[in-house]
Amino acid sequence: MDLQTLNFCDEIVEEYLLYRSYSETLRSFEEQKKNHQNRNLSPHMVVKTIFEMISAFSLQGFVDYWDYLNNNFFCFGDSKVRQTSKLLENSLKKMYLVVLFENNQKQKIMEFFQKFSNHLVKNNDWIDWFEFPYLKNPKKDKRFSQYFSKEWKKSFKQSLLVFLQVIFKRVSLPQLLNWKNLQEEKSNLYSKLKNSENEIHKLKNKIEFLQMEIENLKRNVKSRDRSIEIFEKKKRIDDVNPRKTKRKFSTSKEMKRRSFSSKGNVTSFSSRTKQEQKAKTSSSSSSSSSEGEENEDYKHLIEQKKQSKSREYQIETHSEYSIPTGSLRKCKVSSTGKRFSVSSTDGSVRVFSLEKPKQKATILNCGSEVRAMVWQGTDDSILVCGNSTSTVKIWDVKKRQNLGDLHIATKPKIIREILYNGNGDQMVIATVENITKKNGSLFALDMNKMKKSNVFKLEPGNVAINSMDFNHNGNLLVTAGSDGMIRLFDNQTEVPIMGWVGHSCEALAIKFSPDETSVISAGSDGKVILWSLSSMGKIIRKYHTEKSKRGLTLRGVEIAFGCENDFLFSNLSPRLSLFNVHNKKRIKTIDFQSSVVSVDWSDQTDFAIMGLMNNKILAKKIFF
Repeated sequence: MDLQTLNFCDEIVEEYLLYRSYSETLRSFEEQKKNHQNRNLSPHMVVKTIFEMISAFSLQGFVDYWDYLNNNFFCFGDSKVRQTSKLLENSLKKMYLVVLFENNQKQKIMEFFQKFSNHLVKNNDWIDWFEFPYLKNPKKDKRFSQYFSKEWKKSFKQSLLVFLQVIFKRVSLPQLLNWKNLQEEKSNLYSKLKNSENEIHKLKNKIEFLQMEIENLKRNVKSRDRSIEIFEKKKRIDDVNPRKTKRKFSTSKEMKRRSFSSKGNVTSFSSRTKQEQKAKTSSSSSSSSSEGEENEDYKHLIEQKKQSKSREYQIETHSEYSIPTGSLRKCKVSSTGKRFSVSSTDGSVRVFSLEKPKQKATILNCGSEVRAMVWQGTDDSILVCGNSTSTVKIWDVKKRQNLGDLHIATKPKIIREILYNGNGDQMVIATVENITKKNGSLFALDMNKMKKSNVFKLEPGNVAINSMDFNHNGNLLVTAGSDGMIRLFDNQTEVPIMGWVGHSCEALAIKFSPDETSVISAGSDGKVILWSLSSMGKIIRKYHTEKSKRGLTLRGVEIAFGCENDFLFSNLSPRLSLFNVHNKKRIKTIDFQSSVVSVDWSDQTDFAIMGLMNNKILAKKIFF
């Protein structure tokens, strides 16, 4: 409590006594206020006052001051408080004697013992101190030397200050003195209220913005669905048109023969045919006008398809890398496309630079084989790795430092896939017990709390998830399961929205198409299929792929999207296939000396990373 508050309260009391005409009480109050020994209950001021009295050799002053504190504060404490106050009182008296000796005040020392000898003789701690007045140099005596040191005086002063702080905090202030605290509390509550109102206003604006975004997305989805339907409808019309043309041609020939063979009224027949032609012309013009709007909708799709056919792709080898130990498992390009990571079966992960190919790789030791990796953020600094012993390791690549480990299960499990949502505050992990068992799990981790938040429902049974992909904002999650099922989840509820059997064998890879109206899946049979999301389980397109060997595993079967609508497909063969979403035929093939184990393509650059079975990694530039 500060002196200003005390003075203000004193003025209020005096004003009240004057108002009530309590003159005698007012005079008594003013007299007591003058003689009050502690106007300010500040521990620092109390310690300063006591030490000033000791320095002024005012024995009676500091003793009375201490008695006041003892009677008003210390005596109301527990036994520990009373015992501590006695120890501090003895130390103050000893300090007083030391100050007197240092200032050659022998007469004052004798007065001290004459006044307190009857009381001190009962205390065993003071028996040696009765020799103190008669020693020539007590500094050299082991019994008194510590009291002359600066360290003891400093520590004693600090102990006294801490003791008073604890005592004064326990003192409950009267309501009159507590007005300032109440006023401060009121202002704090008012500021919190204002902050809450501002936060509510911001959240309302955010909700309105999100609602507008949802409406825009709904409109975009409807327009895309309409474009797809129109495109398919036009395709069906084109397929039927040739037959109609032949039929019209034969009909016109037959009509010609009839007109020349008839010797009767040629004029009437010709006029009749003219009327029919006019009717046909009017009907064709009306049908062409109705189809005009549809032509505008699917026009860009046809142009896009023609462009994909007419493109001439060029592929150049940019740089070549290799790993010396273990077998190559996975390649992953960073979000900026400037770096990429490669995992090995020996438990190591190497990070290479695409900008500086000759730069030495950064080696990260993950303890066991890493099958899943994901880059977080946009600065290429954070890499998350999932190993085969249920551990998720988070690395700062630039500092070469392990930021922490997350143990996601008590029993060892293999982490097959790790994925971040669009906001970066959630991480989805797919695990399986071991290589042979199919029972797996799919759950989400809250990255703010760094703990498991929700578990996705895999029905029927806990199948192993081989691959998964988020849409652009992280609201939808599509998965490929070991049972051949393709499942689409709502990421907010972790409940599947739809699901269908995509492959008669295992579904090994899955990706959203760039426009997010469809998904592309690949199975262990080597088939690559484009599925519609507007019509569940409907096949839009089957891509022409080579017949693969039976028994393909998760290793080597991958789909990697680059810029626009192009994607690469690998199936553990020495040949890599380049496709466009809108064309079922292979655009180009890339041949290698060894089988392709892993492939990834940056959507920010033209570089694609191919990891081969001979432990070589090739960085190729694909452009047109």
